[in-house]
Amino acid sequence: MFRFVISRVGRGIPVLLIASVALFALIRAIPGDPALALGGPDASPETIAALRETLALDAPLWQQYLTWMGQLVQFDLGTSLISKQPVIELVGYRFSATLALVLAALFIAIVVGVGLGVLAGLRRGTVLDNILSALTATMMGIAPFWLGYLLILLFAVTLGWLPSGGYVPFAEDPGRALQTLALPALCLGITQAGVLARFTRASVVEVREELYVTTAASKGVDPSRVVFSHILRNALIPILTIFAIQIGNLLGGAVVIESMFSWPGVGRQLLEAVSARDYPVIQAILMLSLVVFVVLNILTDLLYGVFDPRLRSEVKA
Repeated sequence: MFRFVISRVGRGIPVLLIASVALFALIRAIPGDPALALGGPDASPETIAALRETLALDAPLWQQYLTWMGQLVQFDLGTSLISKQPVIELVGYRFSATLALVLAALFIAIVVGVGLGVLAGLRRGTVLDNILSALTATMMGIAPFWLGYLLILLFAVTLGWLPSGGYVPFAEDPGRALQTLALPALCLGITQAGVLARFTRASVVEVREELYVTTAASKGVDPSRVVFSHILRNALIPILTIFAIQIGNLLGGAVVIESMFSWPGVGRQLLEAVSARDYPVIQAILMLSLVVFVVLNILTDLLYGVFDPRLRSEVKA
């Protein structure tokens, strides 16, 4: 198992290095100049040149990249070009808010998606299966921003049960925090739940037709044991792949949802940083998101090893 973990971690490091180069190049390709944004439209060319030298923007790109990577190795995310504050302080608070939103949405997607998918797969060809298939298709097709407006209209404006926006940390008021988290998490998670439900149903249907499942059922094994030990355990293996992809979708979708629900996450901060051409903040947010995505994918690979011991044996070989 240890070699299995090391092999997966070893694959993640080159991915991060290659992606860091791509991120750095794409950020520098954004139209605009941070020095011009700081100096203002009336700044003289001499002032702009001085600002570029002060911000080290006049150095070659390869040198800027190596300086940035050297800071990352020391867990230094740099200093904001606009506010002059350490980026780790600016991003830290907002990243925790985004992470809470993504994890809550992921929980909703797993519970609703896997639950509906398993139920539809076990009742294949029935009226219930048709109803659930239509429901999941609707969940997949609905636009998150449109769903957000519907949720706000229903639960905030009409019923008054939940706030229409805002953010409260769990440490400050757990009850109020859950209330402010409910609508954005539901809006972000429900569309991903539809995708997860579709793949879960297909996986359950496929596993149900395997010989070991029919053999266990014919031997009189308890139906609940057949479902949980034989069907679900093996059906979850291909579902994990979709689960890993959805993590990236949730991180990307958080940008729109945070703006809609006034959620102070890194999605809104990223938009603000792009507008101000604040390179260190943009780089930090994108790199942190990438690290989270890669780490969660590594954990997904480890779960593959838990559910399918053949993968561990391949590494030992």
